Amino acid sequence: MSRNELEGALSAFADAVRFLTRLPVPGGHEPGQPPHPWVLALFPVAGLLLGTLVWTIYWGFSLLFPQSVSDILALGLLALLTGAIHWDGLMDTADALGVPRERRLEVLRDVHVGSFGFIALVFVAGLQWAGLSSLHSWVHGAALILFPVWGRLAMVGVLHGMPDVRDGGGLAGVFIRQSELHHLWWAGGLTLLFTVLLLGVFWAMIVAAGVLGTVLLLRVAFVRLFGGVTGDLIGAACVLAEAAALLLLTRHP
Repeated sequence: MSRNELEGALSAFADAVRFLTRLPVPGGHEPGQPPHPWVLALFPVAGLLLGTLVWTIYWGFSLLFPQSVSDILALGLLALLTGAIHWDGLMDTADALGVPRERRLEVLRDVHVGSFGFIALVFVAGLQWAGLSSLHSWVHGAALILFPVWGRLAMVGVLHGMPDVRDGGGLAGVFIRQSELHHLWWAGGLTLLFTVLLLGVFWAMIVAAGVLGTVLLLRVAFVRLFGGVTGDLIGAACVLAEAAALLLLTRHP
């Protein structure tokens, strides 16, 4: 890899971390400028960073609390590290589904949380917690590291080639315009590599099928229900894919 390629990769990674987390990172794009063209390919790497941080701090939790409590704290830590932006997207999406189609974009812009959003938050967070709490030993540790990776891959998969509901008026439009098929392949390949290394080939294939199925279902649903995607819908896809993958892992012996 040449020096320019290395600098480009580091810049793309810095942009991915900056957009997906609240972690302070040097480098990356200048304020007001679009992110590095390869930023989407490195979304899963930013997810791996998040997962590694959660897994590391989790061991401190586990010295003080039982697994069920530590798992809740781990989920809360991930929300803190990301500014809970994806959970906010899930709540806004659920609230928007509770109104007629012509009002859905208006509800997505509303900063207030309604009853549908609160119910979605409790239900999906409960699914994630139940999935994590049913895992043990090394599988549990692998899941803690990997589930943020799967969610960030789902974001790339949901936005690629989709109509921008806001016609460039939101942050999602920037990523949709930059998304190319090879970015998706790189993101998928990196995710699969991380998953194979930690879970083995068989369970990597199982989780990959689950995440892919979730992405395809959400793409169809978002087009039919909203006419495309927004940043909120992409965030909702992240936490839903995380939940789906964790639930699949509960079948691990």
